Amino acid sequence: MGRSESTHWIWRSGDFVATVLFVTDLMPEVVLELRWPDGEASSLYSPSTVVYEFLKPGDRLSIAELEQKGLAALREASERVRARYGFACTRTDEEALKLRKRIALYNSTETVEVEGSSH
Repeated sequence: MGRSESTHWIWRSGDFVATVLFVTDLMPEVVLELRWPDGEASSLYSPSTVVYEFLKPGDRLSIAELEQKGLAALREASERVRARYGFACTRTDEEALKLRKRIALYNSTETVEVEGSSH
């Protein structure tokens, strides 16, 4: 992955100094739509298209497989952000927590479907 283009400015007020970074080369975000065993739908956000290496629209996975692949995808996506910008994506931590909570509602052998995606 190439380096991102960015600009910044520094704001000072008394002893307070803030650096604001404006990134012009954004990560290619992906939102996957999931259909759970009870028919409910939810979304899974990834800051990187690397998620497609783990989960693709049309996939039907057991809850156990979704847990393994989904969490691995979020870890890898966060690392892609770290490699590009120098810091991990905290939203992937939030998404992982949301995924774990949802997974806990089902039996590990039940099936979830990746219905679609947007980016």
